[in-house]
Amino acid sequence: LVLHRRGREWRQYSLDGIAGRLEHQYGASPYGLLACEPNWIYPLCNLITAAGIKASDACNGTARWPALAENFRGALLREGMRADGRFIAFRSALTGIAPPAPGGIVMQSFPCFFLNGLDPALAQEQWHAVRTALDRRDWRKLFWPIDVGNYGFSRAAGFAATAAAAAEMGEAGVMRECLERLE
Repeated sequence: LVLHRRGREWRQYSLDGIAGRLEHQYGASPYGLLACEPNWIYPLCNLITAAGIKASDACNGTARWPALAENFRGALLREGMRADGRFIAFRSALTGIAPPAPGGIVMQSFPCFFLNGLDPALAQEQWHAVRTALDRRDWRKLFWPIDVGNYGFSRAAGFAATAAAAAEMGEAGVMRECLERLE
């Protein structure tokens, strides 16, 4: 990361440096997951971060992810999922409370996009639950008309994120249906 301002340059972190910092933070975290906003732990953000650490390993010849994988999986199952195996949206790092998940099916589908590269067996379990819901329920009810990223009123983000996850999980039919609905 190179910052520029008024002709000056600051070199803050390299990809390897960021991955090393994250590795340290995961080791120190009481939940085993990181708060990506003050007080709030989002499993999706942690999956993105973990995928970044694994990608950094591939780019830099390091082996951080294998050392983190087992603890990360345990923390994800313990802190990032409900008792029924569905992802929570977020958890308070101060109280441990995890409110009901907003956003509908996208909160279950999109994490599979990142999880598949980290823990394919767990991603398949999660995707199976998504597919079961898509096969059995009304899509207009599953895809909430709210973008949980910016709180605008649209199903577009849900369709786009689920299409990406479907492509990652090898589900061309679901991907095409989401893209058609997105159009």
